[in-house]
Amino acid sequence: MTQQQLLGLGRSVVDALLRAGLIELPGTPDAAAQAVALQLEAYFKAAAALEADAERLADEHLKGVRAGTAGIDRRRVVQMIKEKLAAERGLPV
Repeated sequence: MTQQQLLGLGRSVVDALLRAGLIELPGTPDAAAQAVALQLEAYFKAAAALEADAERLADEHLKGVRAGTAGIDRRRVVQMIKEKLAAERGLPV
């Protein structure tokens, strides 16, 4: 996502929370929206790194498995590795 898209999403989140009366802001809504956008950007970067690491680890694991082993679902291996890495890193998936 672009910075502009993230900021728009941040504004939407802050506006919705304000309208619902779920938050009170000590500062401006724009500052809160920027903070939300920064957190979303950090999450998306961490999620992309997690995905890349899971793919790499799955490839390494599957290379180590004997070639005669049939029926191994690569997608499932990637998903299991991704879930384990996410838990270790405290990242929701």
